[in-house]
Amino acid sequence: MNIRMASLVAVRSTAGLLGCLVLFVGCGKREPKITGKPSDPPVSLRCAWKAGNCYHIRLEMEILTDSPAVDPKEKGLHRVTYAQECLVTATNVARGGNIGLEMEILSMAMERARGAQVALSYDSEQGGETCDDLGYVPILDGLIGGRLRFLISPDGKMLRADGIPEWLAHAMGDAPVRKKVPRVPGKVTPLGARLAPMNAGGTNADTNIVRNLVRVLTNSIPAPATGPTAASRRTAASTLRTFFHPDLFRQMVEFSFPPATPVHVGEEWKKQGDTPINGRGRFKFDGMAKFEGWQKHGRTNCARVAVHGTLSPLANASPPAPASAQKQDPLKGTIWIDPQLGFPVATVLDSHATFATRTPNPTSGTNNLASTDLARSVRQNVTITLLEATPIEALSGEVSSNDGASAAAPAQ
Repeated sequence: MNIRMASLVAVRSTAGLLGCLVLFVGCGKREPKITGKPSDPPVSLRCAWKAGNCYHIRLEMEILTDSPAVDPKEKGLHRVTYAQECLVTATNVARGGNIGLEMEILSMAMERARGAQVALSYDSEQGGETCDDLGYVPILDGLIGGRLRFLISPDGKMLRADGIPEWLAHAMGDAPVRKKVPRVPGKVTPLGARLAPMNAGGTNADTNIVRNLVRVLTNSIPAPATGPTAASRRTAASTLRTFFHPDLFRQMVEFSFPPATPVHVGEEWKKQGDTPINGRGRFKFDGMAKFEGWQKHGRTNCARVAVHGTLSPLANASPPAPASAQKQDPLKGTIWIDPQLGFPVATVLDSHATFATRTPNPTSGTNNLASTDLARSVRQNVTITLLEATPIEALSGEVSSNDGASAAAPAQ
């Protein structure tokens, strides 16, 4: 009777919670209204890194890759989520008007799963790992605090990325092997020796009993937990080298969609170029962008730009899907630009691409393997948020004032 009552209470509580969530979503705050009209004066939406500024940026990414086989329950759906916060300092203007950037990695979070099976769950801001089957976490720990350098052209393209191989090599040098808890030095008495006094003056039967007891106790002690194998650590290292490709950072430092000249509200412009899908190379983008109007994003009144177009693989991307499965894959996005800062406050891009994977099929009655190209799809969602932009002089002044306060403090 008590169990049935407890179950009934739990069901009612769950139903009440779901009702509250539905009510909250239904009555949530609406998206801010888009304002502006085509007759308003044109506005420059050009974005650029400004030497002397420090930008606090957060990247959030989710990549979903489907199974090569028909899988209605999506048990083979591979999911990778990644988040990173960093400080990007525009250090100087180089020859030809190029801008030098220095990026410091402040935090990371990553989760890797296939279906409902989670192989990695890591968040440096929450104290590290909650799950790690392959040895990713020691490497990710070693990446925090790394510094990378980039060279950006005047039109916002990444010309060079420096320090990524060294950054990865430093984290993978001895990190994949978990540190063992140091043993306390001193002589350890074997279990049999500790039980030996029980046999003093005893018989052979007593000795056999003790030996059997030692054997039982020894066999009952569980073996120490083993960490990831050497092969899994190599897999983790190889996967992370592929993941932390320059194209990952290209999405953060390039400005591919703002117009080159001032535009009116409602005006559209063509955009062509390439955009990366992490782990799958770059894809050609062909589409349009539109200045939809002004919209509040946080506390800033931003110019809202909508992006839509199609993707097709480039030479360095994954092999294209079989002809029967090829289609126009979409790219959609929204960018909120602060014209006064000349920088995107937030960028959201959704990419969907198809590619081929070759699956070996044994020929019946022979040892021959025939290969079949199966179409697969990958979806990537990227959100880039500017948390803060601060002049370097202001940061230096803050440090100096803090140092001065420390120096002026009376000695204890």
